[in-house]
Amino acid sequence: MNLHEQLRPENARKITVKGGLATFYTYTNGRGQPCVMILKGRSRKAKQFWFRSDARRSEYIAQQVQSILARKSAAEERRAARNKPHNLETGIILYTNWGYDQTNVEFYEVIDVPSKCYVILQEIGAPLVRGEESFMSGNKFPDPELKMGEPIRRKVDMSGTRPSVRINSVVTAWIWDGQEKLSSWYA
Repeated sequence: MNLHEQLRPENARKITVKGGLATFYTYTNGRGQPCVMILKGRSRKAKQFWFRSDARRSEYIAQQVQSILARKSAAEERRAARNKPHNLETGIILYTNWGYDQTNVEFYEVIDVPSKCYVILQEIGAPLVRGEESFMSGNKFPDPELKMGEPIRRKVDMSGTRPSVRINSVVTAWIWDGQEKLSSWYA
């Protein structure tokens, strides 16, 4: 017996949303009020509500089902957008711009396109263009001749307005626009 069956109230009627997205149990409580218990997905927490009429309970269940299906559809659309074939080619330079209390700028060159969803990136150096321009800051410009570290394989995300590549949990790279990028640091 699964958890949902264990939580099921006595004499409850079970309504299941296609794909196991949610289970509703409709029943009448001790005071004769129409009630519903909702278990979403594999959740271990049940939500219970009582209503003034069977019609209001049915309306509530219909709204919840519609909301669940809309969220599932939106998630599928986002997943499909992320997995669209990318338009990155070998030689394109990407940049990152991230940091807290300072601006870290890194550049990556696409060195291979192994599939429609992935690229192989090589980090490249980016010396300051004119040296330190103001206190602990300056502009960087990439130099594809300065290779840094080992190449990395990353998935291209096409869900936004422009392609992006997740370098790690906090750093995302975008197509470089050819302009110098401001960088700052603490000594």
